[in-house]
Amino acid sequence: MPIGDRIAPWLASFSWEKVTELNSQICEATRSFHGPTSDGHDGCRDEWSGVHEDEMTFREALMLLKSCHRQAPFCFNNGNTFAAIGRTCVMLLTSDPDEAKLLRSAAGHFVAGVLRDDELDAILAAFD
Repeated sequence: MPIGDRIAPWLASFSWEKVTELNSQICEATRSFHGPTSDGHDGCRDEWSGVHEDEMTFREALMLLKSCHRQAPFCFNNGNTFAAIGRTCVMLLTSDPDEAKLLRSAAGHFVAGVLRDDELDAILAAFD
């Protein structure tokens, strides 16, 4: 099965409270203000809470993380927050350090919007 199509509850251990705490920690480390936005927070929280425990493909999990990043539920460090979660999910895919390094980089860059869909697909296909 292609690595991007592997099904698991990738995000189940990340309740919205944990996502919020992760953002708070990243903001503290970067000396940024931590707080919810008035535009994106509630909708993103509701979307996340409705599906984060579901089984989905690895690619679907990355798509959800990217969507949440784009909704900007927090004042700062949205990309860092959701990319960190994506990189964490890679631990469930491989124990090979070289593969993990490449997949963590691809996951983080995709969620942050730096890596295009077709580029992600090419990287994931390389692990079939």
